[in-house]
Amino acid sequence: MLEDMLAATSFTSEMLAAITQVVLVITGGRGNIRFQHLAGRLASVVARIQTATFADRRHLSPPHRDEPARLAEMLIQFWATTTCNEWLRHITNQANVA
Repeated sequence: MLEDMLAATSFTSEMLAAITQVVLVITGGRGNIRFQHLAGRLASVVARIQTATFADRRHLSPPHRDEPARLAEMLIQFWATTTCNEWLRHITNQANVA
């Protein structure tokens, strides 16, 4: 399925595998099962990936609307423990130099 989707965009799994940044993929437990399969497939291709499932969420009931505090905490934890934190420090240092 991932390869079929990527074929339409000229992407390949090898291109996704080249991603070096940490990636966070969030799915809804009540959404279409294909999105959970896609998240699993991405996890098998992208080296540095974290996945999370909001058990009671789906497309029409997304976590940013129905569980904003939980999503915010998840994002804060993700940013604090990944290279995003390093990137933010770099940007802050660049702003201080300018």
